[in-house]
Amino acid sequence: MTVVGKHLSIVQALLHTWARGRGAMPLVSFMFLRDLCIQVGSNCLDTCLKGIYKAYLVNCKLSKSISRSKQQHIQILGNCARELYSLDPQCVSACFCFHPSTGGYPKRSSY
Repeated sequence: MTVVGKHLSIVQALLHTWARGRGAMPLVSFMFLRDLCIQVGSNCLDTCLKGIYKAYLVNCKLSKSISRSKQQHIQILGNCARELYSLDPQCVSACFCFHPSTGGYPKRSSY
């Protein structure tokens, strides 16, 4: 079993709480995700980056009217996503590779 496999259910639960939580829960979940990525390594980071990207996009689907609290939540999610992407020096927003194998998610640069 891979390192990511061992932690996959934890990552999924943290991503769900990060994306859907209210109050301090998104930040607490993000701090756990960030620490897990740092301690486990690049395989876990790749999984978290894909999940955080997908969850952020789902939250950014705006309706005709958006509440102030939803705007604040999206801003917090964006700041967290930016922080997580900054953990990988090879991961640059201009280097998003959209391949069928990644399902359209950002892929780490192979440079």
